[in-house]
Amino acid sequence: MERWDLVQSTSEAEDSSWIEDFADETLGESDANERFLGQALSPSTKARRDFRGSLRKLVSQHQDAPATEISRALGYLVAWPLGSAVRVGDVGSFTSDISFARLTSLSALGVAIPVEEAADGTLADMNYTTGDVSTAVTDQVVRLEFTSPGGVFFLASGLRSRRIDDLPGLSRQMLALVDAGQWQEDWTVVTEVMEAELVLFFVADEEGASVELLGGPRSLVPTSADGTPRLARNNGIRICYVAGPGTTPLFRAARVRRRLFSHVATFG
Repeated sequence: MERWDLVQSTSEAEDSSWIEDFADETLGESDANERFLGQALSPSTKARRDFRGSLRKLVSQHQDAPATEISRALGYLVAWPLGSAVRVGDVGSFTSDISFARLTSLSALGVAIPVEEAADGTLADMNYTTGDVSTAVTDQVVRLEFTSPGGVFFLASGLRSRRIDDLPGLSRQMLALVDAGQWQEDWTVVTEVMEAELVLFFVADEEGASVELLGGPRSLVPTSADGTPRLARNNGIRICYVAGPGTTPLFRAARVRRRLFSHVATFG
């Protein structure tokens, strides 16, 4: 069968992956893509496609779950995937339940709102653990061991807040953009970011999973020198993330819904 023929003969061995490729390449709009495939694919192929889609969604939710847990526990959104650049005044939308994608900025939309450092200027730590994570420190080496699969260890150290304090003023300007037709319904604006000196994030994939770090933050190694620890070894870890200064792991945002200005602090 030639590749341009969009009708598959019932006498041919079923190999319709190319039809899905054709739809993905040619039909940019997802609804049109799915309508076309609903007509072009055989029932058995559609069933397999639906199964693969459900499996991908399940895997995605499994990977994203720790970020949702951290968000609800700490009261901040997690910049996901970790390492994503998020700045105060960024305007965008959530491409998935938890991944924020920047589209423009307040300044590009003509909105001028002062950004303030945290009033006290002090550095703070935020942490979250589940699944009975044990910590052992020997000779500047930090060992984290996880009792059960899915155990989470998250530490953001040396945090400093940058935020928009004048939320009523921001609300008025966002509503004015809505009235002028310059604000999309699904847009969200970043109103606060937490800049970190160090971020550690580990999720266990199996019982007895472990991580070893050379050096570490003073909250784990009181005698440790400042600086980003080095990952020495990991075993059975599904997510392994270590980052130094300049990372923004946590943020808050706001949106307009039915002409109401609301803050978004957590997922779910």
